[in-house]
Amino acid sequence: MIVEAIESAVRYASSAHYVPRRPSANRGWRIFSRLEEGRSHRQMWALHVTTGEEILLFNLNDYVKQGGYAQVGAIALSNDARFVVFALDDTGAEDFTLRCRDLRSNKDIIEPVSAACRGAAIDSVSGAFFYTVMVGSAHVVYARRFSDPERFYEIYRDADPSYSVSVSALRSTSFLKIVSRSMLGREVRVRAAGADLSDWVTLCTRCSTKEFLVEHVGEYLITVERATNGRVVLRQRHQSDAERVLASTQVSQATSVDSVLAFSGFLALSARIHGFARILSFDPQSRALAELVRTSNGHCWLVPDKEYFSDSVTVAWSSLSHNKRYIDVSVAGTVAKSLNLPTYTEAGSKYVEYRIFCTSTDGTNVPISIAHLNSDSPLRGAVLACYGAYGRSLDATFSSTNRILLDQGYAIAIAHVRGGGEFGPSWHYSGSRKHKINGVLDLITAARYLVDNGFSFNRKVSVRTASAGAYLAAMAINVAPELFDSVVMESPFLDPYRSIEEGDVSMVDLDRGEWFDHDESLLGVPLAARLSPVDEVSSGCHPAILVVASDTDRRISVSSARLYLDNLRQVSAGGPFELWSDAEAGHWGPSTGDGWVKREARILSFILGHSGA
Repeated sequence: MIVEAIESAVRYASSAHYVPRRPSANRGWRIFSRLEEGRSHRQMWALHVTTGEEILLFNLNDYVKQGGYAQVGAIALSNDARFVVFALDDTGAEDFTLRCRDLRSNKDIIEPVSAACRGAAIDSVSGAFFYTVMVGSAHVVYARRFSDPERFYEIYRDADPSYSVSVSALRSTSFLKIVSRSMLGREVRVRAAGADLSDWVTLCTRCSTKEFLVEHVGEYLITVERATNGRVVLRQRHQSDAERVLASTQVSQATSVDSVLAFSGFLALSARIHGFARILSFDPQSRALAELVRTSNGHCWLVPDKEYFSDSVTVAWSSLSHNKRYIDVSVAGTVAKSLNLPTYTEAGSKYVEYRIFCTSTDGTNVPISIAHLNSDSPLRGAVLACYGAYGRSLDATFSSTNRILLDQGYAIAIAHVRGGGEFGPSWHYSGSRKHKINGVLDLITAARYLVDNGFSFNRKVSVRTASAGAYLAAMAINVAPELFDSVVMESPFLDPYRSIEEGDVSMVDLDRGEWFDHDESLLGVPLAARLSPVDEVSSGCHPAILVVASDTDRRISVSSARLYLDNLRQVSAGGPFELWSDAEAGHWGPSTGDGWVKREARILSFILGHSGA
């Protein structure tokens, strides 16, 4: 009964706080999804910006059984809206199948292409579509013409399995790009629409920087690169001479650029400055940079719902206690007014949010984003999230589950530990490879700060993490189990060193760059950097642990999670130690709303049942 009541609360909260996604602009059309009553999966539609005409692109329920897994990857629509190309994973194992559909006849014009991995693009000028597949261990880009879809052309092949390859169109649709990337760097090629199928220009060849974005603005190709001094720079090339750099502009104080969005007159950038998100604009004619949006808590990002010729940009903002809102920001030439987003620290707010810094064992200041009720009453507990891997940032954004916890008197916190991307490549490197232990120590420091400063009634915190973040949590539990009362690990990557050595993950070569130094053999990594929380389970009283995993998850091995829990049961006086198998989920969770509600309710009931408040 308790779980059912919590499930009802999660369902109500997710409905009450639901904010629909803005449709993505695509060649004069906006692509969006629509859910039919009584069906588990969505339909994909296109809306014409000018006429308001709606076209059904495809119905996921036609391809996937009721309640089954369905995830749409790449999707591209031709200029005349006659053809749609899309990739669909119906297993949860990230095995995408490519399909091409003629919307006039409402039929697929090619046999489904299995092993279609990253990306699809349409060049309506030449009447061709491009896609990537895996052929053995090589990534291959093929092209086909709509007029003769049975015949295909090999455009590009990358035999190095450590590089993954994607193909996509730039927003202007005047250029297409092929990006081959790994943890070591990337290679980028562009091709003008209508050119010969094999006529590609190389912008960078195996460059050492992982930050290399390219877009088309007016008559310029703009690339975002990281210079040798660590600063982010914009390099301009004329579209007719893409190989030659015309000018360079430094993005002042930016430690990283997460994404770019091109328009005919300016380039919008989502950047990070001192760990906080900023939205910037760049005018290639005057080479002027302007700050459009800033926030001192929460997170903001670019939304691709505006057409290429628009003079404004849509920015989304969200925080730990407030769901996303959309803001239309006008870009008037080179003059832009910086918009300060709310902080929710003023008197009268129901919630307060802020960022503090705690000092890790080596003196590094580690930020923690925190939200809780604006009340003098003692907090019932704290739920701490962390990730700290692959240079990916864990941003302070909204979750209806967290809102329930906030209203129940819990503090919600995010430890921005080393290994993530909050402060750029140096922050990532200082928590990766032989420095992985830094992320563990940062997490312990953050938990101890919350305990020592009254954020938990019982002087313990709960932890919720996923994927590679579970390694940090499991290591932290071994070192300081007294700090934690419950831990939830979703799709946990618990034994990375053994998994990579044995080839038991789907992205072995990419993962190797995160966990091993380039000059080290797999067996040559120092022992201290290869400690396994699965094998090195400490005795004592461990917190309650819930592992949520799926047998269809190709990124991690469920066997490691089972072995970890079995080892805990043998030596620990704590617990319980539970494994919940989510059969209809992939690595990133369920694909249906009902599946998500059931999972969140299960996790929430576990946290509330073991928080000790």
